[in-house]
Amino acid sequence: MEHALRSVCLAVLVLAGAIVSAQDSDRYYIMKIGSERAGWMRESTTRADGLIASTAEMQMSVKRGPIQISITIETEFVETADHEPVSMRSTQTMGSLPVSVSYTFTGDSVEVTTTQNDSVSARTQDRPPGDWVTPAKAAEIMRDALRDGAGSVAVTMLDPAIGLTPITTTRTGFEPSSIEVLGKVVPGFKTTSVSSIAPASASEEFIDLEGNLLRSETTLGGLKITTIAADRALALAEIDAPEMMQSTFITPTGTIDRPRRTARGVYLLTSRDGALEDLPQTSSQTTERVNEQTVRVTVTSQRFASLGDEPSPDDLADSTMVACADEAIVALIPKSGVACNAPASVRAESHRRFVHRYIDEKSLGVGFATASEVARTRVGDCTEHAVLLAAVLRADGIPARVASGLIYADRFLGSEDIFGYHMWTRAYVDTPDGPRWVDLDATLPDGVPYDATHITLDESALSDGDAVNAMIALAPLMGRLDIEIESTE
Repeated sequence: MEHALRSVCLAVLVLAGAIVSAQDSDRYYIMKIGSERAGWMRESTTRADGLIASTAEMQMSVKRGPIQISITIETEFVETADHEPVSMRSTQTMGSLPVSVSYTFTGDSVEVTTTQNDSVSARTQDRPPGDWVTPAKAAEIMRDALRDGAGSVAVTMLDPAIGLTPITTTRTGFEPSSIEVLGKVVPGFKTTSVSSIAPASASEEFIDLEGNLLRSETTLGGLKITTIAADRALALAEIDAPEMMQSTFITPTGTIDRPRRTARGVYLLTSRDGALEDLPQTSSQTTERVNEQTVRVTVTSQRFASLGDEPSPDDLADSTMVACADEAIVALIPKSGVACNAPASVRAESHRRFVHRYIDEKSLGVGFATASEVARTRVGDCTEHAVLLAAVLRADGIPARVASGLIYADRFLGSEDIFGYHMWTRAYVDTPDGPRWVDLDATLPDGVPYDATHITLDESALSDGDAVNAMIALAPLMGRLDIEIESTE
């Protein structure tokens, strides 16, 4: 139950960190969630030896109940003076071990190296197609557009935190405006910014006459995220981190008796403001639109529908989050205690039970650890259970992905009868109804692989470059949903 933290951190990095200075600079920002300070961001641009380096660093801290955790993301993009890409890198610390990914551009290909602890993997990918530009070139485009009085400007770039997927940021409505920054009134423009990675979450930005960010405000669901220019001392000052778990709980209309034994549930999900997007239909979940704002969701844990797509290569692939080729993960397969020639459905459930026992420190103090880290630390909450189980399943030749959504809890962190954000695993196995995606929740004990209080909002193979998208997808829903329990069996 911790998607709020990751979704907010990554969405803020993508939405608020898109403007790079056109000149050498070193800028600090404070970051707020609601009215409370939650962290800081730094952006810098340096020129030396014919190269331009654009770097960004962000740290956000939040509380899950009484436990405070921090997430740090650092990125760098290096280009030549004539704006040819040279390299980029990203280091993300969401668990206890940082994950670093470096990219070296060589002609039409990119050499990608991923490092975590003692695990290093390398691969070659095609250079991203299209008319994307480097950060310093994007700053030039923005500066020229402002000087020419353009009504809008769209720039497509790579963000090292996202990977090799080009992201387009469109800014419109440049309204002359002034804003107070560090005790001075600075002239500039007020503009609306939309990123292609989160098109439903527009940001209101204030920029100076050169296009440098002064302030941005983004609403993600019911969460208002504010980034404000500050000096170094103020940005790095100690904060009292805001609580970000209990504040995202949803108290439904109605209660569920014995939730872990629920075999069928019917729920009405309603958006408090605006239309509710279509929700996934899976082998265990069907949906029916009631009106623009409401969707009826029916979940079953014992019967499987003919819905759901077939596995893709990504559902068996080795990735940063789901490193199924890691020797530490491969070594876990025989520890499940199941015969290697047993049916995939039997092996999958055995692996689920094993992962539940193997992660012997159930802790909310981890941000979003990779499967490789969890295999070594044996610590985590629902996301760590989900990614480790997905990795073990893939290492055993069973297609797997993760599902993100909501789960009902009669008691959790001092709250009662609530839905909280959650992650679990899906495995593609043979069932009496034929091959199906089967839901498996490794946070649950033996005998309870899954129950019908799980509501799927998104699913992902957690491929490289896709993991961030999967997390950001949940952010617009937070604080906007009401749930009515129509019936359970």
